[in-house]
Amino acid sequence: WLENMDKALGITDLSDEEKKKVAGSNGNSVAVCIGTTTANKCLASGRWESNDIYYPAVDPGMTGWVESCYMAAGDVMERDFWGGGW
Repeated sequence: WLENMDKALGITDLSDEEKKKVAGSNGNSVAVCIGTTTANKCLASGRWESNDIYYPAVDPGMTGWVESCYMAAGDVMERDFWGGGW
């Protein structure tokens, strides 16, 4: 995902630190990860806030990921309804 965003934004030549500073460098999206390993990678990238990363803390794998997708979708709709993040 980040490689695609870097290409779309024309920032492939920037360092990782410089990419973090580019507005929308994560595609203005939440990250829904299959487990804690990928969630930690997203957080370590510095391109997502922790409250924009969803993952199954108890049941990693496909079932937990799907449940995390539902949670993320609900949160995104609620943020949109109330007009902001948290």
